[in-house]
Amino acid sequence: MLFNGNVFLIIDRVNQRLRFVPAASVAMELNGDELTYIVNQFGEFVGGEFSPNDIIHARIMAYGADELRSLIGHSPLESLANELAQQKQANRLTVSTLKGAINPTSKITIPQGTLTEEAKEAVRREFERANTGDNAGRVMVLDQSADFTTISINADIAKYLTSMDWGREQIAKAFGVPDSYLNGTGDQQSSLDQISALYVGGLNRYIEPLLSELNFKLGGDIKLDMSQIIDYSNSTLKADVLNWVDRDMLTAQEAMALLQRKGVI
Repeated sequence: MLFNGNVFLIIDRVNQRLRFVPAASVAMELNGDELTYIVNQFGEFVGGEFSPNDIIHARIMAYGADELRSLIGHSPLESLANELAQQKQANRLTVSTLKGAINPTSKITIPQGTLTEEAKEAVRREFERANTGDNAGRVMVLDQSADFTTISINADIAKYLTSMDWGREQIAKAFGVPDSYLNGTGDQQSSLDQISALYVGGLNRYIEPLLSELNFKLGGDIKLDMSQIIDYSNSTLKADVLNWVDRDMLTAQEAMALLQRKGVI
């Protein structure tokens, strides 16, 4: 759902299970008020047509120009399309510069007359032979008829390239979770509890659509326990239980039952 904006599951009531369907294998048709999901063959599954009652379809960022398109979700990563295109061009320039080593950023000037294309190629080929391979890094020797200069990248462009970081930090921003929690370069002054709360808050915007669809289609009271995400070692739970016992909010037996139910002891 995070990558595609949609997640599809077929409700197999006969075998009492949910069958995951790749988003690329699903097409949707809307005839009047009747919505139909067309699942194409994938793997050993032959596919078929399904009504909305037989499909779990959770979506995020649903929008579109017509009624059908407004039922299709979009990934938050789409917001990074322009930035990723810029990153691709920056990477291409960097790789091209490194691949060509000195040569694409160098210039040899021969003052005597005008050289033919063959003569230019001969000078270029001889220079590359003398200054690459086993000769790379050795002292460069030129005769008096040649002038060698290097061409550097504009300082503003170089600064722009080094400042472009559309990796973890940008993805965290697109999904609305603090990059500090993902070991990024965010606010290092926030407490762990505060960062965890922000992280869970960011996850909830994606969890709620999924829980809503599951509860609507399966008719149950399905909830998600996120304590393992923010309190993996159960240290917070144990501290809270001890505090409740000290305040006579729980008896020792109730606290023991709670910790056993949570699998702590």
